[in-house]
Amino acid sequence: MKPFFPAGRSQIPSSLISLGRHFVYMEGTVSEKNYIINIRDRIASKNRCQPNDVLLFPVKKKHGKHTNDLIDFAIDDVKAKCNAGNKPDCVWIFFDKDSFCDFDEALKRIVSLNNPKKHNALNFSCDDAEIAWIPCWSNECLEVWYYFYFANLQSALHREDYLPKINALLKDNPKKEKMTKNTSNPHDFLVNHGGNMALAIRYAKKKDCVSSLKKPNPSTGIYRFAEMMSPYFD
Repeated sequence: MKPFFPAGRSQIPSSLISLGRHFVYMEGTVSEKNYIINIRDRIASKNRCQPNDVLLFPVKKKHGKHTNDLIDFAIDDVKAKCNAGNKPDCVWIFFDKDSFCDFDEALKRIVSLNNPKKHNALNFSCDDAEIAWIPCWSNECLEVWYYFYFANLQSALHREDYLPKINALLKDNPKKEKMTKNTSNPHDFLVNHGGNMALAIRYAKKKDCVSSLKKPNPSTGIYRFAEMMSPYFD
């Protein structure tokens, strides 16, 4: 990836220049925010800088009834940030199918914000402002992504069954710790108990039918976010 210098990055460590600026939008849940902050803090630690120096910003929205509400919120918020001189390179929108009835419609809408013939400095398809809009769906819940840290999944589970299954897969766990929806530093927790992000990326890619916007259950697009971030902290 060719280094570039987005506005306002003069104090950023040279090792992070090519990372770019990222806004991550999600409903007002703890799980996604904890995961994103964990990744941000690992990047900061690896690059010997403060977390605020990593231009990865989790943005929460209060709970809504539809994923399209989240997309509307993201579009308006990005516009306001751009007008204030804080333009992102990528916008990541995290959403689960278990919470929303407009999952397929929302996925199609996020993808349609990009011009497939246009790419930004990070080589993502992007809109006319060179902002990439990337869906981080989970069908049907975030825990699908966590499960992939340990094993492939051939058939869907009920969303309430994922955490018990994940906890049964934990290794090196003499204290019998359990993962919950409120676990802080969930990436670290999974890795410390035998999970592997590279494995999760591989399994998630196999489940993603790129030729269709209808995503099977189980599947998740969070692997794209992980692929982008992992070189900066692995």
